[in-house]
Amino acid sequence: MKFRSAKADDNQPQLVAALRKAGATVRHVHQVKKLFDVIVGYRNKVYLTEIKDGAKFPQKFWKMEEKERSEWIISTLTKDELICRNDFEKVGVKIHIIYDVDSALKLIL
Repeated sequence: MKFRSAKADDNQPQLVAALRKAGATVRHVHQVKKLFDVIVGYRNKVYLTEIKDGAKFPQKFWKMEEKERSEWIISTLTKDELICRNDFEKVGVKIHIIYDVDSALKLIL
């Protein structure tokens, strides 16, 4: 397993804390090269999750409809993040993307 000196998004501690407060188990994997940021477990389900920093999103993002938001966020993924996402989705496993506390809690609740 290759590790990278990956820097977590600025909001990662806040989102992880919110998920844990809601009762989820969260393990960091963002330092594993070419992988998503965290694994979230909650109520017998596991969520492979990429974290993006919503504070850095343009104002237009917050006015978009949900489908458009999803498409926009996917367009911000790096090449390696896209490869990881596509590899897992080919076998029916979704990589979730969260960017603020609301999106984090919406993932599990």
